Amino acid sequence: PRITPARVDVSFATVGLLLDGPTSWPGNERTRVVGLTMAAVDDDKMAVADRKRWLKDAQDYAPDVYRQLVRFYRQRGNVNAAHDLAIADQDHRRRHLKSARWWWSTFLRWSVRYGYAMHRPLVFLFLVGLGATGLFILAQANHVMVAAANDSGRVIDANTCTADYPCFAPWTYSYELFLPVVNLRQVNYWLPDATTVGGKLLFGYVWLAIVAGWLACASVIAGIGHLINQRD
Repeated sequence: PRITPARVDVSFATVGLLLDGPTSWPGNERTRVVGLTMAAVDDDKMAVADRKRWLKDAQDYAPDVYRQLVRFYRQRGNVNAAHDLAIADQDHRRRHLKSARWWWSTFLRWSVRYGYAMHRPLVFLFLVGLGATGLFILAQANHVMVAAANDSGRVIDANTCTADYPCFAPWTYSYELFLPVVNLRQVNYWLPDATTVGGKLLFGYVWLAIVAGWLACASVIAGIGHLINQRD
């Protein structure tokens, strides 16, 4: 229609071919689409952004309609549109969650976009690790890194390699912090000197980096699981 209807209720209707446009669906919760079944969708006159808008503004959350549209766009080869609608589906769902489930959904939204942007935490950790490497190079040069597993009683300098103790490697150290349960013989052997101001600050970063690594790992695993569960 050229004029947007005052109200549309197609709940539990069955449609062979959905022909709609930007003016077909009223906003402000004046549309009901729960249970709507569509055999096919004409997407020539309706942009994905408009479809997300009217589904978001519908009176009730309709996950079945979201998923039908996701399947339709995926079958048409429009992967980006399918991902946008799948993300919009989870955003809409999150509005109805409470407490811990809401926080977990929000974490997945901003970390890996529910599994549709798995590169996000990896890029973030790569950039942070790159900057942290510079800090550890400075810490090494200023003798802030100390041997944490030195039982020999002698002084071991991070700037000097010895045959019987792992050499300090800023690059490796910086990225090992982000790798849970991976032992590259750096973090277990070297720590910032907590007796100095700079060492205390760097020590705090070490713990934050370890936590960030666990969170990144959890987000990627959860994102993969979420994608598997969403497959038709």
